[in-house]
Amino acid sequence: MTIIQLCRVAAMSAIVALTGSVLVAVNSTSAAAQSTQRIAVLVNDQAISEFDIVQRVRLLTLTGASGSRSAATTELIEERLKLQEAKRLGISVTEQEVDDALLGIAKRTRTGTVARLGQALSANGVDIRTLRDRFRAEIAWGQVVRRRFRREVRIREADIVAAMRDDESGEEQRTVQYELSQVITVIPANASNTLVAERKRVADKIRQNVTSCSNLRSVASAFRDVTVRDLGTQTANQLPNDMAEELAGVPVGRTSSPRKTDNGYEMVVVCDKAEVTGFEAARTPIENELRNEQGLILARRLLRDLRADALIEYR
Repeated sequence: MTIIQLCRVAAMSAIVALTGSVLVAVNSTSAAAQSTQRIAVLVNDQAISEFDIVQRVRLLTLTGASGSRSAATTELIEERLKLQEAKRLGISVTEQEVDDALLGIAKRTRTGTVARLGQALSANGVDIRTLRDRFRAEIAWGQVVRRRFRREVRIREADIVAAMRDDESGEEQRTVQYELSQVITVIPANASNTLVAERKRVADKIRQNVTSCSNLRSVASAFRDVTVRDLGTQTANQLPNDMAEELAGVPVGRTSSPRKTDNGYEMVVVCDKAEVTGFEAARTPIENELRNEQGLILARRLLRDLRADALIEYR
C-alpha cells in the first residue's frame, strides 16, 4: 500500500470517528430534549410536561418553598384545574394583568422591571414563563372564587356580634370612611385583544380627566359604554385589602388605577374621606375576618371538588 493510500485510509478513519462522536452528541441532546418535553401528567387531557415540572421545582426552591417534585406536580395540577374552571365560567386573564403582577414582584424584589426579573430568574435556571403561568392561574382563580363567594357566602349579624364580644383587645378602633363612586369601561364578552386595549385607553383618559365627583359623569359621558355607579359610604375595613391600601393614597376627587374584572376596567373615585372611630370601626375588621375565613373555606372546597371530578393520568 502506497503512502498516499495509507494517508487516505487514516483520513477516512478520522472522519468516521468524528462523525460517530457528532452523532452520539446529537443523539444525547435529542434524547435530553425529548425527556424534558415528555408528558408527565394529563389533567382532563391537558398536558403537564417534564419540563413544566422541572421548572416549577426550581421556582419553588428559589422562593424558599418545598422544592420537591411532588409539591411542584401538585401545584401544576391545581393550576390546570383552576384555569379550566375559569374557562368554563368565561373568565380570562389578559397579558397586561399578568405583566402588572410581575411588575409588582419586580418592585418588591428590587429588580425594578419585568425584564430584569426575567434575567434574575434565568440566572437561576428558571424560565419566566413558569412564573407567568403561576400568576395567570392565581388571578383567574381569584375571579372564580369571588364570583362564587358573592353568591354563596353570607355572614350573619349574630356571628359578627359574637366575634366582637370575643374580641378582648379593648383598644379603640379607627378607620377611614369613604364616599365612593365607581366607573366601569364596559368590555363585551368575547372581545378582541384590540378592543380590550382600547377600553383600557378609555379608562386611563377618564382617570386623567376626573378631578372631583361633581365632574365625573360629564367626563364619563364623553365616551361610549361607560357606566357610573354611586357606591355610597364605605369604611376602609369593608374594602378588599389591596383596594384599601390604594385608596389610602388617592386624594379626594381622584381615581384609583383601572382594574380588569368580568365587567371591564373598573375604577373607584374618592368623593370624600374622613377618619372615624367607634362601633363601625370595630365591626368592619371582624366582619372582614369572618368573610376571609369563609372565602378560604370555599376556595379549598371548590378546588377539592374539581380535583375529585378530574381525570388525572400520571405517565
